[in-house]
Amino acid sequence: MADPLAGLPRGPWRRLFLDATTVEAQGGLARVFHSAAKAGNPVIKADRPWETGRALSGPYVYGTVFREGDRLRLWYQLLNQGNHVGYAESADGLTWTKPELGLIACEGSKANNLVVSAFQPEVTGGTCHNPSVIRRRDDPDPARQYTLYGYDGAAGHPRVAWSPDGLRWRYDPTTQRQPLFTSGDVVNFFHDPYEARYA
Repeated sequence: MADPLAGLPRGPWRRLFLDATTVEAQGGLARVFHSAAKAGNPVIKADRPWETGRALSGPYVYGTVFREGDRLRLWYQLLNQGNHVGYAESADGLTWTKPELGLIACEGSKANNLVVSAFQPEVTGGTCHNPSVIRRRDDPDPARQYTLYGYDGAAGHPRVAWSPDGLRWRYDPTTQRQPLFTSGDVVNFFHDPYEARYA
């Protein structure tokens, strides 16, 4: 496993000194907070037809971003005639591209960045509100290298989907009727390398 920001699971761990919970003693220090500088507002704009049309169309706050190699990968929520998951990439986190993936038809064209969509739920076997994506490098099944957790409004509960590349998703059919757990529509999942578990 690559060295995560906080350090390796066995330690030593890096700490961000925003509070004193991990500091036993200090001396000769002054806490100074600096104002953040905006890099753009918004960083990702609703600039595609499938991203606009409603007050909360998108790109929306819900989603997942992580680094793979030399790029950041982002899966984000779209609300426009149903729930959709868009995909974008960036080298620096400021300039994002939305590749035309050719996976899901929207208004007669597959020239879009949709990976899960209410426009064509049959492609993935469901829809997704609030996408949480996890990379699972240790899974021996090449079709399950990525996992998507999210709330499927048609099913009425959270579901799980698998993907070999983070783009082509297929929902586990057993989660259509059998919920993963009881929940509202806001669900977040992540891998905790320090406890070696998914949470």
